[in-house]
Amino acid sequence: GDILVQQAHDNVVSNNIIYTSSQNIPVTNPFGTASSYNNTFDYNLYYTPGGADNAIWNWKNKDYENFAAFKTASGQDSHSIFADPLFLDLALFDVHLQDASPAIDSGNTAYVSATGEKDLFDNVRLSGAAVDIGASESGDGTQLTAENQSPKITASAWITPVSPFASVPATVDVRATDPDNGPSSLNYSWSKVSGTGTVIFNISGYSAVSARSVTFSAAGNYLLSVSATDGEAITTTSLYVTVQAASASTPGQVTSWILPGTTTTLLKPKFKWAAASNAGRYLLKVDDLTTGQAGIIRRTVTTTAFTATTALKSGHQYQVVVTAQSSNGGISGIPSPALVFTVQPNTALSIPAPNPLTPTGTIDDAWPWCEWTSVKNADYYKLIITDLTTGMVAGTMQVTATGTNFNKGLTPNHSYSWKVCAGRNDGTLGEWSSALTFKESANAR
Repeated sequence: GDILVQQAHDNVVSNNIIYTSSQNIPVTNPFGTASSYNNTFDYNLYYTPGGADNAIWNWKNKDYENFAAFKTASGQDSHSIFADPLFLDLALFDVHLQDASPAIDSGNTAYVSATGEKDLFDNVRLSGAAVDIGASESGDGTQLTAENQSPKITASAWITPVSPFASVPATVDVRATDPDNGPSSLNYSWSKVSGTGTVIFNISGYSAVSARSVTFSAAGNYLLSVSATDGEAITTTSLYVTVQAASASTPGQVTSWILPGTTTTLLKPKFKWAAASNAGRYLLKVDDLTTGQAGIIRRTVTTTAFTATTALKSGHQYQVVVTAQSSNGGISGIPSPALVFTVQPNTALSIPAPNPLTPTGTIDDAWPWCEWTSVKNADYYKLIITDLTTGMVAGTMQVTATGTNFNKGLTPNHSYSWKVCAGRNDGTLGEWSSALTFKESANAR
């Protein structure tokens, strides 16, 4: 944790900005009330790169997976907030606060600065309705506003289908990001630059949604322009489009499946079907019947075969349907009969149990190094340590290596057991190893 409370009492942690690393652990208190008591946390600002719901808070040797749960269980930080403090330039360690920082005037309202007390930049400590949380006080003459940064185009403008048909709606899209999130929300504006006919966008003017329907009145070549603006700076890119003459032929139905069969061991199976008349493309849709999740794969292809790029899960049952469409997607045939199939475990991809190596016996390290043997077909390993003295789970970890320091301090004179298993990214989990036991000595640190 960024703040680690060990054998400590009668401390006050207030008016601080706690900004964690990618570990996302703001506070750790791995000790019980006998050695850690009467500590007060309040009027702090917390921020973790992974977000509030992915942060881990530890209090009295118990983990909490979000800020609200931590506050309720600990009784701490009732006036504290979770938000990006908006430092002026974190890369340069410039912790001046931007004008929009939620830390401004959010400290303890009862705080009174001492005579001559200064902030980190040797300016007055208290200016405004309340002290600012953190090391810098706004309104002291040093407060700066970061220069606005222009939006960045992260994916070039494109159109679906690539060569649309006249009078049939197509979809245009572009992706952009705003490095400094302001001063206003990111908006997009599409317009026609040149072309033989009229271009109608489904939303005129600005829109916070980049993807939109567009209709061309006539076949020919067009040049479209799209701008992304944050309310102050604008970034523009272009898109060339060739529009085909309208098509009115209705595609037929796909009546039979070739692949897969009713069972497969492939996590990324190949789908193959019989061709349909008047088909310019096919829409493939796969649903997970085991979980009830629809459309886990949804892909448009111009051939009668497609190999999945998203891994399915072993043991799950799926349903796949394919629909023939015109080349522009404006006319669809009748969906094919559904093929129901099951992904069966592949014994060649079985995951054996790892062999735990260390720790065992009596150790002095309260943050022990746990190590085990590697196993084939493993993408990651799960570790669990149980406190045999209390009967409670001390904690769990998931790592890609075959060894790690446990991420919290264990209690002296307590006995523990631990075990490990391997898993694959497709959701398959192997068998747990046999358990090893160890004891923390009275001198464990």
